[in-house]
Amino acid sequence: DIDIKLIWELHRLQWLPNLAAFAVFENNYKIANEIIDIICDYIHDHPLDTTVAWMEGIEVSLRSISIIETLEILSHIIDADERIQRINTLLAVNGNWIMDNLSYKWRLNNNHLLIELIGLTVIGICLDWHKSSKKWFEKGFFGLNKELNSQIIQGRNWEPTTAYHRFVTEGILVLMNYLKKSEFIKYYDISKIENYANEMMGNLNWISNRDGLMPLIGDDDGGYVITRGGLGGIGCKEIFDYAKQFDIAYTENLEGVKIWDEIGFGVIRKNNILVHCVSGAPKGLAMQGSHRHLDMLSLSITSNNNNIVYDSGTGVYFGSRLWRDYFRSEKNHSGIRSEIKPWAIMNDLFEIKGPPVGKMRKRGGRIIMECNHPSNNLQTREIEIEEFTILIRDKINLEKAIITFLLDETAVIENEEGALIIKGKGWTLTQNPSPTHINIRDELTNPEISNPNEYTSTISNSYGEFKKCIIFEMHHNKNSTVQTNIEINS
Repeated sequence: DIDIKLIWELHRLQWLPNLAAFAVFENNYKIANEIIDIICDYIHDHPLDTTVAWMEGIEVSLRSISIIETLEILSHIIDADERIQRINTLLAVNGNWIMDNLSYKWRLNNNHLLIELIGLTVIGICLDWHKSSKKWFEKGFFGLNKELNSQIIQGRNWEPTTAYHRFVTEGILVLMNYLKKSEFIKYYDISKIENYANEMMGNLNWISNRDGLMPLIGDDDGGYVITRGGLGGIGCKEIFDYAKQFDIAYTENLEGVKIWDEIGFGVIRKNNILVHCVSGAPKGLAMQGSHRHLDMLSLSITSNNNNIVYDSGTGVYFGSRLWRDYFRSEKNHSGIRSEIKPWAIMNDLFEIKGPPVGKMRKRGGRIIMECNHPSNNLQTREIEIEEFTILIRDKINLEKAIITFLLDETAVIENEEGALIIKGKGWTLTQNPSPTHINIRDELTNPEISNPNEYTSTISNSYGEFKKCIIFEMHHNKNSTVQTNIEINS
């Protein structure tokens, strides 16, 4: 089946600003003219309220921003003509359409609504000559301020995923760019949005390593707002570069412990090692969002840009329910689970009913996570970094417990007696006591969701991009304390 997300991406026209920048760089009037024609052809082929182009407000909003940025870039070499007027008319239509179709329809407001409000505000700024510009601006601006108050928790987007935090942060930065150039800034207080931009960028800094690469925890649909090159879904460096124009502080060699206990996320950074931890779902309806995975007590680890322990990522949204569930399932996260009873049941493509509550706290340089298992057992995990060794301590309180690690495909077992030893490229994992049983998933084991060239030991680097890994399932007895050390070759 075809994933409709790929079609939506094409309709966002986010490839146009890059092409426009190339035309200006080359001073190529022919290419610039063709770009304007492309936009006009798009208008002709997708009349109002027809085709998938008008299915979601977020698509109309992102498409509007792409067109506005393209026209701004090309203004250096293209004079206004009938075609530009036609495009501006479309943008006005988009403004009215977004205002009438804001995503208040969801059970919980999410990133869709934020991006729509940002797009509506940008349209209001850039079409300041239009009689409805103030109406669009105020609807977007005041609506956004209200939604940021409810959707940003401890400086993080409330949806339980790293990618959506980045996505919303990008949207706020783009809005900041247009606000700073607007006459509206004289009459409206933008300090609250500036504060959110600073706080959210600071947290994006915490979850990205020194080269601006971010672990993909939870869902990621590959969406972006800031025009970028080829860094892919995990790259944040261009976002940091973009943010410099707003004097947002960036700490290059960030170290320490940072937790967002209200959304169940935390990181430890030391000696260029980044550990990202997930405890589980905090209390409250708004915390149990549709983008959550069954990733209770899971973690991901990178060192010097090398992935050591993976999160499964996302892979797909639509097109294959089996693949979708594969990437969300507890079997495909580096966490702890019971062979007898799952953490929760996935309901549909985006819902997990009643995901168990997680708690997170820091003690010195250590993160302590707890999560209530449906078997009425409280499972804990403690993590810290000593020099170049990551220490993971699990007090097993589940029947038939399995500690899972998604490791790089170079990983091999060197010893199983006494203490388990696994070695990979630049690191050594030891676990004591050794598991009672180890199951290794490193080959095609489920033809129902795989073809002969794909593996069920697969993680997603970015939306629609896949990478083979080796999944080690380590079985342990209840009431045992398991110490796992991962030593990095310094």
